[in-house]
Amino acid sequence: MSLEIKIDGIYDEKTFNHLAAMGILNFGFDFRPLSFNFIPQHKFQELINSKFSSKRRFFLHFADEKDFMIWKIVDDLTKLYVRLKDLQEKGIEYLTMQSNFFLEFSYLKNNLDFYNQFNLPFYLYVDDTNEGVISDLEKFHRPSHLKGIILNYNSLMHRYDNGTVEDIKKGLLPLLSTKRGRTQIEIVLDVDWDAEIFTSLLEIFPFQRVAFKINPKIEFSYRNVDINRVENHLKNFSQML
Repeated sequence: MSLEIKIDGIYDEKTFNHLAAMGILNFGFDFRPLSFNFIPQHKFQELINSKFSSKRRFFLHFADEKDFMIWKIVDDLTKLYVRLKDLQEKGIEYLTMQSNFFLEFSYLKNNLDFYNQFNLPFYLYVDDTNEGVISDLEKFHRPSHLKGIILNYNSLMHRYDNGTVEDIKKGLLPLLSTKRGRTQIEIVLDVDWDAEIFTSLLEIFPFQRVAFKINPKIEFSYRNVDINRVENHLKNFSQML
């Protein structure tokens, strides 16, 4: 089984550089003000300005932020992207913003069109608190910008243990269809570093990517990542598959 790796909650250039050196191509940034991994917008802009590559994908995580706050970040990012795209003349290959930048939302609103207004592909976090949203997503799939669903490993294991995990799969089946010209959405697994992966669960869903969030389990101290622990955990994860 081959799964892409994504690291969430990156907050400094040092950590980014270490992860990039390991071959990581999917980077998540947390714009939720109360998050321990919150990154100020100007720091994010500086990092993108110096580290952007068309081979890398950048994910911006929001919760219940106001739309004008999200628009400010998206608009400023668009301006920066246009400048980066102008560098094609210097040898950078063709760039498409929607191929490199994605939004993520972990607080789901009743009006799902809220997420579509930003004109970027987006992912929705789904766990025990909001699984009902899956039944509403079929009509929302395309031509909306919905790119994928992020499922929490612990929530899935809870459903697996009580025999209801197949209910989630059935709810997702319409979204996995490629009929009527629709593009299949991605399913991402949100998992902690020390989780004992139950491989049978991985066989139930067609996961494209596994996301690990920076937290104290792989830090020397607050906002100080121990990259050796990161490497060891990722190695252990690959051996479980």
